[in-house]
Amino acid sequence: MTATTRFKRALRVLLGSEAEAEALGAAPRTLAGSGASDPAGAGVADADAPTPGEKRIIELLTDIKGELRGHRRNLESLRIATTAPVLHEVAGVLADIQLTAPETLRRLAERKASMARFGDGELRLMTRSEFNLGFQTNSGRLQAALRRTLVPQPEDGDLLIALPHLFRDAHWSGVWAELWPDVRALLDPATTYGNAHITRPNFFRTHGQAGVEMWREVWRDSSVAVITGIGARFDVIPELFDSAASVERIDAPATDAFDALPSLIEAAEASDADIFLLALGPSATVLARELAARGRRALDVGHISASHRTVFAGAGRPEHQTGG
Repeated sequence: MTATTRFKRALRVLLGSEAEAEALGAAPRTLAGSGASDPAGAGVADADAPTPGEKRIIELLTDIKGELRGHRRNLESLRIATTAPVLHEVAGVLADIQLTAPETLRRLAERKASMARFGDGELRLMTRSEFNLGFQTNSGRLQAALRRTLVPQPEDGDLLIALPHLFRDAHWSGVWAELWPDVRALLDPATTYGNAHITRPNFFRTHGQAGVEMWREVWRDSSVAVITGIGARFDVIPELFDSAASVERIDAPATDAFDALPSLIEAAEASDADIFLLALGPSATVLARELAARGRRALDVGHISASHRTVFAGAGRPEHQTGG
């Protein structure tokens, strides 16, 4: 074994590779042992052991790794401290206007309401003209449509607008810190908002099978039409959808679906479905309002099928699953 090979393998042990640790006869994050990996004695282990120079480099890297961990803890403390005021304000506002996740689903089931959801992508598109999604180009028309949707009007029918749940992790604290001043200015304090995360994995982790049953009640014995992009990761899985009377599919463009809304509205109006389930990114947010205003019930359900698989089938994050 060359010195370079020994050094690379020792580094992998330092970084915690179980396989490399076993190959060197060491526990993860330790250097190679003495004779433990050499059935015949110390000869092979000595030959494979790092040289003094290699050991010194590994010791230095160990020190650096420890320092980086310390810096990470410090940055996390700084993040918490700097975002605490805005998160406190967000919490105070949402406490007065936002339903819990179970309350959101009960309203959908009992009142047969429609729903349009705003996630971080929709909020950024609405407030940041320079922001684009990989599958949806931003535009002044899209921004205006999202702003119009955020505050439902009487002509929109029974339309529930859903906002993100207040999470305090690194991602969401950054989202709220960046966008909250602009978003708050657009919210209507007299409007009751739903919880947009009812379609996400954390909802199913928290509520388990009871959460699945809440969703199944929403479309029980109803005819359903799914409007989603061609090749999208939305599957009509029986665990969620076999309570529906029937399910059909209306294909939409995989990218820039907002430009196709007129044709999608026309296709929906020609359908006899009781409920339209929309999985179309920010276009679904706008389409839910457009259909509700026309007296058709529409629910923006996003990655609900993939989120179910994440929790109950051990699949990866919804965004990382392949379509089908």
